[in-house]
Amino acid sequence: MNTFIDHFYILPLIFLALFVGLQLTEKRRFINGIVFNGFLATAVGELAILVFQSDSRNVYYIALAAAIVAFLIILFFYLFGFLLFLWNAYIV
Repeated sequence: MNTFIDHFYILPLIFLALFVGLQLTEKRRFINGIVFNGFLATAVGELAILVFQSDSRNVYYIALAAAIVAFLIILFFYLFGFLLFLWNAYIV
């Protein structure tokens, strides 16, 4: 394997340490949300790499099912938000 994939777990840890440091200094800054989203994105990327590196079909199917469920939940909230925006436009 190449060294980027072998040491990819360091990037989520850097984002997590940066987020914790920023959160302890000032809780209400916009950069805290950006750094936390960076942590979430790199952590999900790390999990995806770990799933693809494992040769277990069971782990692959569980991860696929979890991804489908997460996608459906996000889609539901997106569509529900769209309906709320339309309702707000009608009321206003």
